[in-house]
Amino acid sequence: VRGHVELAEGEPSRLTLESRGEKVQVLGQAPQAAENQPMTREKVLKQLNKTGGSPFSFETLTAQIEGDLFLPVQALNELRRTGFQELEKKLTGARVLTGEGGIGAQSRSVPAKTAAPESQSVLTAFLEETAQLSPVLARGEISVVYLDADGFNPDQWRDIADRCHDRGKQCWLALPQIFRSHAQRYLGANRRLLCQAGFDGVLIRALEEAVWLKDLMEQENQKTSLPFGMDASVYGWNSRSAEVLASMGTSLLTMPWELNSREIEPVLGACRGLGMASELIIYGNAPMMVSAQCITNTVKGCTHKRGTLMMKDRTGALLPVKNHCSFCYNTIYNPAPLSLLGSEKLVGRLMPDRLRFQFTVEGTEQTEKVLDAFIGSFVYGRDVEAPFRDFTRGHFKRGVE
Repeated sequence: VRGHVELAEGEPSRLTLESRGEKVQVLGQAPQAAENQPMTREKVLKQLNKTGGSPFSFETLTAQIEGDLFLPVQALNELRRTGFQELEKKLTGARVLTGEGGIGAQSRSVPAKTAAPESQSVLTAFLEETAQLSPVLARGEISVVYLDADGFNPDQWRDIADRCHDRGKQCWLALPQIFRSHAQRYLGANRRLLCQAGFDGVLIRALEEAVWLKDLMEQENQKTSLPFGMDASVYGWNSRSAEVLASMGTSLLTMPWELNSREIEPVLGACRGLGMASELIIYGNAPMMVSAQCITNTVKGCTHKRGTLMMKDRTGALLPVKNHCSFCYNTIYNPAPLSLLGSEKLVGRLMPDRLRFQFTVEGTEQTEKVLDAFIGSFVYGRDVEAPFRDFTRGHFKRGVE
């Protein structure tokens, strides 16, 4: 395929594709003026060149970029995907519908072992501890970093966002899972630091935070509001809920922990139809309970000290319990992490825009091991050994009864 992309502020992004005498042109999200790190021509071309398991590859690809612009990575992915879909329709015609051989049949074949994931999803990493930051920054394959608002102090936000930008990564702030007066006071007191940090977006983890964020941007007279996405805890269970969340201005929807692959598929389809990016968690200790009743306070009194305890359940298993003291709540985690190693082909067929590593209790060394294994498998197609003994598939294959 020969391709050319045109980007200009306030104008729809435009991608022109030509192959075998056929030509298509598709429009996508309009870029905005860059406030921090403008995207470079090289980065745009590199992202569009990630054709993954599609039947196409670029023979030539050029770009025309007018000014210092910003366009989310998922918008570039959607522009490429839409263009390829339209080009495939022109090239295959009725053969796709009739099931005859030729190009249409070839487009449905996938090599047994590819050098890149079928969907070429963007990799993201959610961090709750500062020890997890350095290994994530060192990996060029990771495009987006989420900082837990409790795990990283407000006076660190700008410095870490700058470090992410220097390495070509987006940096988002993840708000708390329980949004009460504690959260309003804490975030309100640090609202200037939030607005001045240079974050590329905000991850909403409780629905009322979306309203709070909108009010904050208006109070601070921000010219452009921060994009926000919904975490798994907001529960985009089905296509109807995806429509409602999109109507609120959501740019990203994370698949709930509880859905299996069959239930996830229509939600992902709804996201594509609504122009909303989708994200799937492929690794991480799932929250079993989020509670405003502090276990530390119950056992020995409030210490005002953030940390992780171990709680033994009736079977003798030790469950990590983390105190989120800035917002005064606890999270009890599953002791075995969710791992979708071995499900790479199924994940590739689902084609989520983003794949997330959810780091919670890991230290630096374990973070590095997880990144090595999952990036090796999902990105480079290598046979890898899981860096943990116990793990769970969660609800990915069985769902909730």
